[in-house]
Amino acid sequence: MSEYGYLACVDCRVSMWLGKAVTQPDTTIDYYLIGDQARNWQRPDVSRALWKILADHTAHQITVIASMGEQYQDWTAGQDTNGLFTTIGGDGISDVPFDTYLAGLARPATATPFSSSTQSEADATHD
Repeated sequence: MSEYGYLACVDCRVSMWLGKAVTQPDTTIDYYLIGDQARNWQRPDVSRALWKILADHTAHQITVIASMGEQYQDWTAGQDTNGLFTTIGGDGISDVPFDTYLAGLARPATATPFSSSTQSEADATHD
């Protein structure tokens, strides 16, 4: 049976589907994979959604929940009494696809290496 992961904000009842857990022989989770596509960190939509959910839920209780764990059982049982979690990247009735969640989010600029002068200018703008 496959195990899946969710990054969840307990405070807001929002989660992000991380995909199937890919494990080592000792069952330690190595990484999560959505479908047969590139690994999650190689997918711009998944990466951007991850950073957006972290920013949107700063200072909230955030946890990774594995579908085979006790925390998942508590989480899904609570959906009956406390309402559904909205899952970003999920396909359920209350879920939000990655492209919808990311709509309106500014696209990142093309990364360029810093020279020492541009690094100093960048540091000055963040003080």
